[in-house]
Order: sequence, then C-alpha cells, then structure tokens
Amino acid sequence: MTLTDVMTLEEWEALVGDIQAKYGLDCSVSDPDGGHVTHAGKWCNKLCPEIKKCPEALGSICAIAAQSFTAQARQTRQPVVSECDAGMVKVSVPIYLEDEFLGTIGGCGLLFEDGEVEDFLVQKTTGLSEEIVEELIASVPIISESKAEECAQYIEARLREATRAEDENISC
Repeated sequence: MTLTDVMTLEEWEALVGDIQAKYGLDCSVSDPDGGHVTHAGKWCNKLCPEIKKCPEALGSICAIAAQSFTAQARQTRQPVVSECDAGMVKVSVPIYLEDEFLGTIGGCGLLFEDGEVEDFLVQKTTGLSEEIVEELIASVPIISESKAEECAQYIEARLREATRAEDENISC
C-alpha cells in the first residue's frame, strides 16, 4: 500500500496547499523513506530555499530533521511538533493505514514566538555571510506553540476527512 493508493496525487497536493494557506508552513507529504510525494511548491520564508540550495546545509539541517521527525512520528504514531536544528518549527503527522506506516504529512519553516534561528549553523553550512543570514532570518514568520499544535490536529482531522476513513482504518 502506498500513499497514492489512499488518495490521488492531486488530492494530496490540494491538502498540502490547504495546510500551507491556513498555517503558513512549507508543507509536504513524504513516503516512509522520507521521499517527497508532493510539496506545496511555495516557500514560507526566504531562508529555507537558501538552506536547501546548499547540499551541506540540506543534509545537516533538513534531511536530519526529516529523518528524526519521521522516526519519532512512526514510533509514537503521534504528531511531532518541535524545532529542527536550525531552530525552525517542524510539524510531522504520521499516516497509518491499519498497522502499515505510509509516510508523513506536515510542514516547517516558521519560528516559535520565543524561538531563535541558529544563525551560526546556517552560516557555517551555507557559506552565507552573517549579514545575509540575518536578512534572511528576518523573513521567517512567527507561530505560537498553540497554533502549531492546532495545525497538527487540523492535519489529523483533514487526513481522516480526505480519506473518508473511520478512525480504526486510518490513523495519524
């Protein structure tokens, strides 16, 4: 069973677009190995595309966070709402069909109200100057912890609604 057996690619795209529009996160759906099935396609800040351009930054920030959050969501079968190593918010909701883990849906790229982007890590891994990194950090939108938790709950509800499944068949 794969994610596209549950919903079409177009349905997944519509769902991530809806989540991004409602919460501002850079959203995606990933398979069990972390490969993107679909992505909302627009950035929520100017910093993330610069991080993802650089293989070292992508590997040491984004890939590590994706692996860690996916593993935690898979193991606990619960949404994970926390920060990546760069200090930005990441939400990851596991998708299960009965006992089969199909992947995750969620997003990242915002900053908790009391959070702080790890500018030194970003500078070191991207090679960008302190001035440029500070300018890019200024573009990162803020989200409250309660709003991030609400986002995870919204994703769970929308996932159930979108798949028209009963709680015992599909879970997050």
